Amino acid sequence: DDGRGIDLVRLRERAVERGIAEAAAMCVIVSDRGDPYALLVDAVGDVVAAGDIDTAPATLDPRWRALVRGVAKLDRLVPLLDVSALFEAA
Repeated sequence: DDGRGIDLVRLRERAVERGIAEAAAMCVIVSDRGDPYALLVDAVGDVVAAGDIDTAPATLDPRWRALVRGVAKLDRLVPLLDVSALFEAA
């Protein structure tokens, strides 16, 4: 441990749903340009290998579309968050 703090980002407020009360949430630690961040998310269903990445569909909400780098095709389409875009949108 190097004693550094980690910034907490409330993903729901930053990305789409401003002003909605938080339910049970958890933190996911990510890194952007070597700096760690904790993303407060509603839930994490599973951690999987992304495999092939396709362009996000046009039907994806434009607020989210600006924050994903594509979608992974699993048993469903899973949006892949572009962490750098999340911070540039602030």
